[in-house]
Amino acid sequence: MSRRVRAVFNGKTRPTFTRKRLHQRTAMSNAEIEARLAKLETEVSHLKAQIQTANQTPWWESILGTFAEDPVYDEAMRLGREYRESLRSTAPPELD
Repeated sequence: MSRRVRAVFNGKTRPTFTRKRLHQRTAMSNAEIEARLAKLETEVSHLKAQIQTANQTPWWESILGTFAEDPVYDEAMRLGREYRESLRSTAPPELD
């Protein structure tokens, strides 16, 4: 008798794959596994290289000087300073 696995559904049998044939369909050869692993290792090394080059320069150095000589930025800084100073002058004195 073959090792055919059958599923019973509503009193009828439904043939499925033999264990050997099922294993052949799902198993990968060593060469296929090695090829996939090599591809993944290459992709990981590329991603690591991208991360390392991105982390070499601090974020603030990349935007340094972006607003140099910008009158709108200067005005925003002046208004912010005035607002913070107005909060200091109206704050109640601290109690000891």
